[in-house]
Amino acid sequence: MPQNQRYEYKSIEVRALAFGDEGEEKINRVASEGWQLKETVEVGGGTTHYIFERPVE
Repeated sequence: MPQNQRYEYKSIEVRALAFGDEGEEKINRVASEGWQLKETVEVGGGTTHYIFERPVE
């Protein structure tokens, strides 16, 4: 990996009750675009933000 590699980031929000259908579809869509899951952040109300990154070309 180059020393000066730069990354871009994307966040998607998924509510716990919608994860089965809506959540999987959102995650699979961004993964198909080359995004890799970097971190998850749980916020109030059963909502999770999934943070993705991918190298900038």
